[in-house]
Amino acid sequence: MAEKIYAILTFCGVWLLYVFPLYQGALELSEPNKMLKRFQKSGHKYPKVSPWYWLFPPLKIHKEKIRGIKMLRDNISSKKEMDRLFRYFNKAVAWYYIAIAGVLNGIVATHELFAVFSLQEHFISMIVFDCILILAGLYHVHY
Repeated sequence: MAEKIYAILTFCGVWLLYVFPLYQGALELSEPNKMLKRFQKSGHKYPKVSPWYWLFPPLKIHKEKIRGIKMLRDNISSKKEMDRLFRYFNKAVAWYYIAIAGVLNGIVATHELFAVFSLQEHFISMIVFDCILILAGLYHVHY
């Protein structure tokens, strides 16, 4: 009985370690994003990075960072302001990497939860459950 309670607590805690860093990363990007939107209206072309890159999250984050740096270099002349915005980007990127680690830990926690409740033969259900939790985290951030 205690093993099941610990599995449930671990499952909840680990998935929260995905949702809240993801949320914090979005918060960290809110100020620079407002500025970047203003730059996009300035007439320069900064094509958006395809959402398909989320299939390999580090590449998506890298491409978004390069895009943001290009926007900043084209529109900000003050070194001090540029450094401040780089710090915001770097904090947000760090939070997103923590969220990715949370997803990986969450997948393991889901497997352990299914194993404790003798449901490991329901592999497809486990994957669907993980996908629902990942999407719920993304929805929470953009809600």
